[in-house]
Amino acid sequence: IKLSNTTIDPVSGGKLWTFSNGIKVIYKPDFAADGFHFCYAARGGASSVRDIQAGESAYLTQALGLGRVAGIPSYDFRQMLLAEGIEMNGTITLEDMRIHGKAQKEDIETVLKSLIKIGYEHVSDYASFDYFRKSAIIKSISVPSPVTAVMDSLICPDYMFLDKSSGYNIREDLPDRVSEYMTKRFSNVADGIFIFTGNLTEESLMQALLKYLGNFKTSRIYSLRERVSYNLHSGLSTHMVDGEDLSVNLAATGLFPATQDNYYAFLIAQEAVKKQLARRLAPLGMYAEVSGKMDLTPVERMTLYITCRPCAADGLPEGVKPSAPLAAVRDIRAEFSDLMYFSVSDEEFKSYKEIVRNNIARELNTPEGMIKYCLYRYSEGKALISLYNKSIDRIDVDDVRLILEEIISSGVVEYVIK
Repeated sequence: IKLSNTTIDPVSGGKLWTFSNGIKVIYKPDFAADGFHFCYAARGGASSVRDIQAGESAYLTQALGLGRVAGIPSYDFRQMLLAEGIEMNGTITLEDMRIHGKAQKEDIETVLKSLIKIGYEHVSDYASFDYFRKSAIIKSISVPSPVTAVMDSLICPDYMFLDKSSGYNIREDLPDRVSEYMTKRFSNVADGIFIFTGNLTEESLMQALLKYLGNFKTSRIYSLRERVSYNLHSGLSTHMVDGEDLSVNLAATGLFPATQDNYYAFLIAQEAVKKQLARRLAPLGMYAEVSGKMDLTPVERMTLYITCRPCAADGLPEGVKPSAPLAAVRDIRAEFSDLMYFSVSDEEFKSYKEIVRNNIARELNTPEGMIKYCLYRYSEGKALISLYNKSIDRIDVDDVRLILEEIISSGVVEYVIK
């Protein structure tokens, strides 16, 4: 194995190496860091698992960690590494499979050898899986789902790849199907990407890569994204349940191409919604928590989640009382709908953009954030972060208003806990 090409990675600013067998590696040093972070990501996510059924994707990551590696249970394998100061875990997302973790610089060879063991010496372990499956069924009965998971199931009622689902959805042959899936993800490592960032010298990393990359399989067969179709909720629907967490929860989603401009407009929109709702809910004695999610697969869409709760009575101004969720639903609905037409001063809009700009800069300065945006580009095919300052500069109020209009007008789900 030889180094074939070196370029600058536009996301991290580090080096992007391509080796003679086609394997690609990103290296970004940070000698002030405590150790280094690593990630191997292979394209082809949950929809690439053979015969995947509705609800099973919520348990793929757990199933990935329930097999046997090099003849011992995966849990014991990870504990052995942890005893040496190496954290290593696996994740199956909608877009890819990831083996990721953290180690000290002297352990780079152990990390690579462990990745080889995981990739080529894994088998199913039905004893561990059977225990996990029974526990998942009990947990899904006794532990309520997070509100965002409930909202997702309402806004995408026939979507197969929900983040949470009942343990009853796990079929008994899932271990073999996950093992088969994992074998395919390691059958052409040149179709994936390795990322190393932290306190690791270029010389020691290159020496280890040249020594071990030849043990990974490569081929000319590349993963194709599976086509998945599903229907999104349209119109307005309201669901009411009894519970302790008194709140009005709203979710709305819209279909958008995942371009740089749309991505930043969506992030700015979240900041705008936070500020606008804070003002509008104050007379109701309520506050709002706002979050958003951008999905790249199986379709590109952006979803807003809003939770409105009563404020503590002793923290409100004189004459303002906290509203009960049931009594506030109509007002909250109207305020949310009016966000499509919000107006804001140039100075305030600039402040929203600065919040987003600072959040991204802060995230890129963490190893987790850098890896996240690298995977957007190399695993998911979306260059969302390059020249982000210029992209944010050109977003205007109309761009944000268009995002909110499309999301809110496409369909809103209300989930009231009273």
